[in-house]
Amino acid sequence: MKNKQTNPARGIVKVPDLPKHELAKGLPDPFLQPEARYEQRQLANDDFSAQHARYLSFEQVTCQYVNFNQTRMQRVRVLDCRFLTCDLANAEWQEASVTRVEFMGCHLIGYQSSEAEYRDIFFKECQAKLAQFAFSKFRSVRFEECDLSEVNFMEADLTGTTFARCDLSGADFTRAKLGGVDLRGSKIDGLRVDPRNLKGATIDLTQAVALVRGLGVKVE
Repeated sequence: MKNKQTNPARGIVKVPDLPKHELAKGLPDPFLQPEARYEQRQLANDDFSAQHARYLSFEQVTCQYVNFNQTRMQRVRVLDCRFLTCDLANAEWQEASVTRVEFMGCHLIGYQSSEAEYRDIFFKECQAKLAQFAFSKFRSVRFEECDLSEVNFMEADLTGTTFARCDLSGADFTRAKLGGVDLRGSKIDGLRVDPRNLKGATIDLTQAVALVRGLGVKVE
């Protein structure tokens, strides 16, 4: 039975359903295999950089100091997993399905995950400058203390997403769905967004002034 537990500090985002028993260490093969299903594994200090695979899945897997730099994994499925201080810089995980997953202190600069679905995800203290999430769908997702400067959320469905104390400078929210989005406490200088799309979003007074100034209106 899946764990329905939530953490009050994370709002409604559900935590990964990880086994209580010790997980098997490593993968059976040093190379990621197409259509492989990796379950109940503990990965640490593994290097999968620049590997390519399609339709593989990770379920109940923990990763610490794992290098996924420049990996290309189309339609990867990630369920009930935890990534701690992992390197996903310039990785391409297009059309991914990611559910009940934590990304803690991960390096996501240039990460590309367009047309993907993220549900019950917690990103904390991640470096994700220039990441690409265009056309992706987010449900019950929280970004906390993340560098999201110049991130591409173009036409993404961010309904209900929380950005807590993040740097969203220069981020692209063009035609994104922002109903129920909470931006309070985040830096939004140079945010690219049509003010009409902010209907239903929550911002603070400082952000409101920044948005008005971004429209060329003088505020005194």
